[in-house]
Amino acid sequence: HETHAFDSIGRHYDQNGNYTDWWTSSTVKEFEERAECFVDQYHKYTVPGPEEKPLHVNGRLTLAENIADAGGITAAFGAWQIRRMETPNENLPGLDFFSQEQLFFVSYANSCGKSRKETAINRIYTDPHAPKWARVLGTMANSRDFKESFKCVDKEPTCELW
Repeated sequence: HETHAFDSIGRHYDQNGNYTDWWTSSTVKEFEERAECFVDQYHKYTVPGPEEKPLHVNGRLTLAENIADAGGITAAFGAWQIRRMETPNENLPGLDFFSQEQLFFVSYANSCGKSRKETAINRIYTDPHAPKWARVLGTMANSRDFKESFKCVDKEPTCELW
């Protein structure tokens, strides 16, 4: 589900896996400007901390994973669209009110599960992944396909890297 070759860490490695700066300075500048949107977006997400004081997600710590999630969902949705042309999905009983496209995103959200409060607090300081619910919220906010599938008024992704 992820595209780490094009995130804030993977961009430093060439096609042979060597650590090098292979991007042009203008590419790096544009990347960093666009990546800052992800940092700001995720920093606005909070988890209830001790005594219910909100703890902000560290958008810089989680940047590589957030970028990879955004690229990964776009690639996965595109691959799923191609596959379903060959092998259509059956409608699921009782979920007729969702379109096939909407169910793709519901399935993604369900795959992220839920964390206990204590786990979320501990991970907010050290885990390069945003809390599970924030990964879903951020990834969907940055997905044009999600917004079109759910007929959102604003079709533009909050943050877009590529």
